[in-house]
Parts: sequence; C-alpha cells; structure tokens
Amino acid sequence: MSWAIRTSQRTSSGVRGHIPGRPLMPGVIQIEAAAQLLSFFVKHVYKEEGFVGFGGIERAKFRAAIEPGCRLYLLGHITEARPGRRYVCDVQGVVSETLAFEATIAGLKV
Repeated sequence: MSWAIRTSQRTSSGVRGHIPGRPLMPGVIQIEAAAQLLSFFVKHVYKEEGFVGFGGIERAKFRAAIEPGCRLYLLGHITEARPGRRYVCDVQGVVSETLAFEATIAGLKV
C-alpha cells in the first residue's frame, strides 16, 4: 500500500482553464499524480533502477469534481509486479472523505 497527497492549487493553469467558469482538476492531472505515485513506490520499494515511466490506463472512473484548494489523497496498491519490466497499480483518489476517482494504471521500466 502506498499513499500521497496533492493539493489542487488555485493558480494551476491546468485547473483554471479546464472548464471556463468552473475550475476543476482535469482527469489527466489526476492520472498523472497516480502514475508518479506508482513510479515512486516501485523505485523505492522494489528498488527498480533507472526510469519507470507511465505505461497506460487500463481503466478509470471519475466520480467527483476536484476544485481548487481541495486536497487529493492518493492510495495505491501494486496488483502486478514484473521487476525490470512492468508494474500495475490500483489507485483511488479521495477528497473530503469522498471517492473522487479510481483507476488501474501501468508503469513500464524504460
């Protein structure tokens, strides 16, 4: 199990212009944060050398809006590990005790 925190900033360009008049954290930023968590976890727990890059989204569901100033808690669990090759992680994003998104993402040793 791994976890991380990301705060949606009011000044973030990805948030401000996403939907005019309704700033939100874009889904792509949520998935990117999850991918960074996966990469960090794999490098530190599995002691993977080199670069672990984003390999793809196997599934994703977005369930709640993440507005500027919200704190996004990321919870991840490795479900498949092929050291030196591929890692798969189930990730949940939680804001204010509400499930905001869930996804299964893959990382590749590059």
